[in-house]
Amino acid sequence: MGIFHSRIKSPDVLEDFSYKTFPVFPPVQPPDRQGTEDSSLPATLATIAAAFLLANVLLAVALQPDRPKLEDDAMCGMTTGGKAECYFDCETTYNRRNPTLRLIKNLTCLLDCFEDEDGEECIGKLLEDIIAK
Repeated sequence: MGIFHSRIKSPDVLEDFSYKTFPVFPPVQPPDRQGTEDSSLPATLATIAAAFLLANVLLAVALQPDRPKLEDDAMCGMTTGGKAECYFDCETTYNRRNPTLRLIKNLTCLLDCFEDEDGEECIGKLLEDIIAK
C-alpha cells in the first residue's frame, strides 16, 4: 500500500497532518526593474557617441600608415629627358563655347606633331583637308 492508503484513519493519529491555520502573509511585490524609470535618453546617446568617437580615434592612431620623411633630393627640379608637346608653339585663341579649352588659330603648326608613319598618314591628311577647306 502506499502513503495514501493508510490503515490508520483516526483523526488523533493524523493530528500532525491536519490543516492548521497559518498567518496570512502579505503578497509578494515584484522588485522594480533596474533602469526603466530613471533612464535618460540624452545620457545614453552621449555615452554611445563618446565610445564611438574614442574607438575611431584609437583605430586611427593604431592603424596610422607609415609616411615617408620629406627630404631634399639632388634631382629635385631637374627634367629627366621629357620634351615639350608639339602644340606648345602654336598660337591659340579664346574658346567661347568651352573657356577651359584653347583653340589653335593656325592648324599648319600641328603637321609636325606626328612622328610615326600612321599618324602622319592618317591625321596629317585629315589636317591637310581641313586646312584646304
